[in-house]
Amino acid sequence: MTQVEAYLKYLRHERNYSRHTEISYYTDLCQFENFVTGILGGFDTEQIDSDIVRRWVVELMERKVSPRSISRKLSGVKSFYGYLLEHHLVSHNPARGIKAPKASKPLPSFVNYAEMKPLLEEHTLAVDGQGQFEAARDHALVELLYLTGMRRDELIKLRDADVDFSASQLLVNGKRSKQRLIPFSEKAALMLKTYLEVRNKEVSL
Repeated sequence: MTQVEAYLKYLRHERNYSRHTEISYYTDLCQFENFVTGILGGFDTEQIDSDIVRRWVVELMERKVSPRSISRKLSGVKSFYGYLLEHHLVSHNPARGIKAPKASKPLPSFVNYAEMKPLLEEHTLAVDGQGQFEAARDHALVELLYLTGMRRDELIKLRDADVDFSASQLLVNGKRSKQRLIPFSEKAALMLKTYLEVRNKEVSL
């Protein structure tokens, strides 16, 4: 029984890994074994060093393998060597300390004005027609989120004192207590003043 076969048996019987996970590990380790064999002429786990593992990662990148897949494959090799070390079959883990390439973050999607217009007009009509507090509040929320790009949590934390009408800007408290200034338009200023006026009337009743 090869070391890879013994490792897969260990995953199946002692770690209770699913058949699907076992196949994924087997596939990744076979790819690693083929790469190493092409360099060393065989698969001697004790002779593999960190340089070979790095070359394997580079080759995967050159083949346009996704960063997420590379991370999974590298994790599999690290786990395999962890098993070998635990059973005193090797003296080192050549994959230790080697990092996979970072996965690129997808660009955020956005809503265009044509898609937002019906929603904005709906709240505008509600405010103009009824002057209700809820309508004015919802209009303010939707307009600010769309026009400034604020995060929801930042908007929730916004206070009256954070709104500077003279400078047309908002003082926003973001993550880790970081503050930043966000400018707002005349349209946003009018919407905010309408909301504050309706709210103050509601509170005074």
